This record gives sequence, C-alpha cells and structure tokens, in this order.
Amino acid sequence: MDEEHFGDWVKSKSPPDCVGKAIDDEPMSGSEFKVQVVIDDKLHPNAVEHLMDIWPGVTRKFCGKLLVGIEKILKIEKEREAGSKLMSARDLAAITFMALPAGRAEGGKLEHDQLKHYFLTIISKIDELQEFQAYAEGLRWFMQDPDPDRAMRMIRKSFNPRER
Repeated sequence: MDEEHFGDWVKSKSPPDCVGKAIDDEPMSGSEFKVQVVIDDKLHPNAVEHLMDIWPGVTRKFCGKLLVGIEKILKIEKEREAGSKLMSARDLAAITFMALPAGRAEGGKLEHDQLKHYFLTIISKIDELQEFQAYAEGLRWFMQDPDPDRAMRMIRKSFNPRER
C-alpha cells in the first residue's frame, strides 16, 4: 500500500485526531508501517505499546482495531503467496474476454451503462486470476474515483521490473 492508500485505510478505521494528524503530517506507506509492528510475518508482541509511543494520545482500543486489520492483511498475503503459481504462456493466451457489445446510443456508440458493465466484466475476469487480484482491485478503485495521476502511479508500481 502506498502512502495515500495506507492513510485512507487508517482513516477508514475512525482514528483519534492525534493519529489522523500524524498520518497527514508525516505520511507512511503500508510497508513502512509493517516494519514498525511486524516481525517474522507476525505481529510484534509489543506492537500496541510501540504504536502508543509513535502516536502519543492514541488509545489501546484503536491500536487493537488497527492491528486486527493488519493481521487480516498478513493472513491474506500469506494465503496468496502459498497458493500462487506463475501462469504459463499457454494459460495466459487462453484467457478470453467478452466481446464489446453493440452500442445502443446514436451512431452505434456505447452508452455509459453499457461501458460500465463491460468494464466491470473485464475486472471480474482479471480478479479470477490470482496473480492479478491486486491489479483488479486497483482498477475497481480507479473506476470509482478516476484520477490520471493516481492511475499512473498504480500502473508504474504494478509493472515495476525490479519487483518482479
């Protein structure tokens, strides 16, 4: 998770003002946060106390809520890694998508609802492929809040050759 996504995720947990201000003043990515509270793919035993040191004024209850969310994310990551296998070129070539529907608007153009349905169909097909679930989630998010700059950051991150 980049800084923006991580900040949004933390804010979705209804943080106290001190945490919201700290995230706004000094953004951190999910990886940076993970270094603070995770050791050997498990939550650090003193993670709550550490968070209370980082964010003075934060409650134990909020720290617990945040760490429960982190545990769920770690579990999902572990399951993905355990079950992931690279697709062969033959498997990739066999993937098919629904044909573009005939447009119902003037001049045979697609209507907004047709395009939206087609886009969601493509995303669901991508989501079925385990290796591309994060990419499909990014597409779903982008469809709800289209921003070209954020899209380019997501694409660059997804196709960074150093991470492959």
